[in-house]
Amino acid sequence: FCHAHHDQPWATGGTTDLTNGRLLCPTHHRTAHDPRYQARVLADHQIEFTLRC
Repeated sequence: FCHAHHDQPWATGGTTDLTNGRLLCPTHHRTAHDPRYQARVLADHQIEFTLRC
């Protein structure tokens, strides 16, 4: 099952349209909300997670 995720949360001014959203597996969705990681959207619309120092 996939989870819907907003790159910029609507609560902080993000839109709720498809250009601001993506489907993530539960593991990557938890990582996207984990403050230890920084998420970056690549040119091919993939998402890259980097552990913050």
